[in-house]
Amino acid sequence: VYYKPIPHIYHHIPAEEDAYALFIHGARLVKRDLTSTVNLSDVPIFQHVRQRNIRRAANCGLQIHEDENYSAYWRILKENLYQRYGKQPTHSCDEIVDLHQKFPTAIRLFSCYADDRMVAGVVVYESRQVAHAQYIASSDEGRELSALDLIFSHLIQDVFKKKLYFDFGISTEQDGRYLNQNLVFYKEGFGAGTVTHDLYEVPL
Repeated sequence: VYYKPIPHIYHHIPAEEDAYALFIHGARLVKRDLTSTVNLSDVPIFQHVRQRNIRRAANCGLQIHEDENYSAYWRILKENLYQRYGKQPTHSCDEIVDLHQKFPTAIRLFSCYADDRMVAGVVVYESRQVAHAQYIASSDEGRELSALDLIFSHLIQDVFKKKLYFDFGISTEQDGRYLNQNLVFYKEGFGAGTVTHDLYEVPL
């Protein structure tokens, strides 16, 4: 049996009985991913480079909207993932639209526009105490204008400031054995620290 505990940041009350049960039954840790999480109960301090990029993006007149233009965003996301990693999104555009329609308050798209052009976006999965960035993508123009910095500033300091945590998602590959250090450094620029996502193998 393979078992993935729910990370503690999602617990409503302390609930690590499963960790003890795994230990008692001789479970073996087979995967450990690293996710970067901002503790929103304390005011996060952004690094100077992030602050500078946020000011720059705002001065360029970029605008952030919560919208449902998933088709435009999915084109940016697919191109981004293919160019950087040779991969496709886990969900198709039709699938994410269907999920959003089933859970409209829990799956939300925040997009950044230069005039009428979408240049970046973040899909957020919202739970009781965590806002989790599930998909993050920017066009070439968006990267040049630091559009994602502006979006994350808006999400952390305004939209989700009353949550306990903002979770950027993982920065690891190869079952956690490869760490994308540039990606972690970027997320830590918004005041994020490390939470692990583990996978255990339990012999029967």
